[in-house]
Amino acid sequence: MTKLPLELITVLGEILALAVGTSLLSTLGLYLDLLAIEAVSTGQLTFGLWLCALGAIALYFGLYAMGLTELLPRLRLLATRRGAPQSPEPRSRR
Repeated sequence: MTKLPLELITVLGEILALAVGTSLLSTLGLYLDLLAIEAVSTGQLTFGLWLCALGAIALYFGLYAMGLTELLPRLRLLATRRGAPQSPEPRSRR
């Protein structure tokens, strides 16, 4: 059984936490925007605009602040680390 280095485990944990956070905030933003549309269609304009603003903020933090600026660069860094060729082992002299 191969052991994963501690650094790789922590990087994967960070990526998993960011992915879950991005998904939750984006889902919350979409849900709030759907509620805003429903509120506006029933005649509650002020409440609908408030929900729309909250949904836009949640979408901003979910997609841009966490997704594009944090998660995507870490995924790219992990991909370059895993795809880079390993340096050859030094040969022992006999």
